[in-house]
Amino acid sequence: MKHLFIIALVTLCCATKAQVNLVPNPSFEDTVYCPCCTNQTDACLGWSAYRSTPEYLSTCPSSSGLGVPLNYGFGYQYPRTGNGMTGVATYRKPTSPNGPNYREHIGCQLLSPLVIGTKYYISLYINFANNPNIAIAANKMGCRFSMQTYAPLNPSPVTNYADVYSDSIYQNSVDWLKVSGSFIPTQNYQYLILGNFFDDNNTDTLNVSQFPDIAYYYVDDVCVSTDSNYCQTWTALNNENKQDVGLTINTFSENAILIKSEVLIKNVSVIDLSGRIELERKFVNYYSYQINVSNLTSSIYLLKVETLEDIFYKKVIINH
Repeated sequence: MKHLFIIALVTLCCATKAQVNLVPNPSFEDTVYCPCCTNQTDACLGWSAYRSTPEYLSTCPSSSGLGVPLNYGFGYQYPRTGNGMTGVATYRKPTSPNGPNYREHIGCQLLSPLVIGTKYYISLYINFANNPNIAIAANKMGCRFSMQTYAPLNPSPVTNYADVYSDSIYQNSVDWLKVSGSFIPTQNYQYLILGNFFDDNNTDTLNVSQFPDIAYYYVDDVCVSTDSNYCQTWTALNNENKQDVGLTINTFSENAILIKSEVLIKNVSVIDLSGRIELERKFVNYYSYQINVSNLTSSIYLLKVETLEDIFYKKVIINH
């Protein structure tokens, strides 16, 4: 084959495993099954309901209208990146059938426990589900860490404390808001929970609809890392829709990927959907480069290509 000469010209370094993002399936892309109803967060690999009935929203076909971009009765929104996101109710009017202090939380087990005394950087993106009939805008959307997992019958706490949260009422249903901060743990926390952890008296709200009833927010692209720069710029698919003119990627065999670019290629990385770097090739300095993926397990990955001018991400399916 004419492109095999690339292997002779380039000496490939060994594979590296750098755990950058501690959040599994951080962009909600890996789907166990297509959700058809509310309260099916277990359809999203690695995530589950920790309080009440949050939703997993995906481009998977849905017969009930629970999907993307039509999100059941909550609103109309696409994920910030990729094909999946989650949705949580952060407030409901006290006179609703659920009573005061109704909250929904979604959670996951981190890829490794937090290290006591180490500074971690956290970020997540939220978007307001502006249903014109029932919407309420609210603040306090954020996250907290825990030593234990929770379930709706043993719900996560609402104790007026969160490790990172937004104190501003967010009512923008077009742009995604980045909620970010840092945290130094005093315990080896193993779980991350997303939602509003403040009660009604400590949550500010704004009625923006004719019959206000619920504050509902979409969440996407969650990051927990010791690398501040990584969480500052990371999304699992942040360049997925970029117009990558002059770049072609060809998975011409089950064990190799060929990359060609009109601009000099600097670095190439293969990243799994939890954010881990599985393969990394630095200082490539070629316009055409072949990367051997025979040692990777069959799965969906993100291929990160850094050129002299830009950075591109592409989904690739490796199936040995």
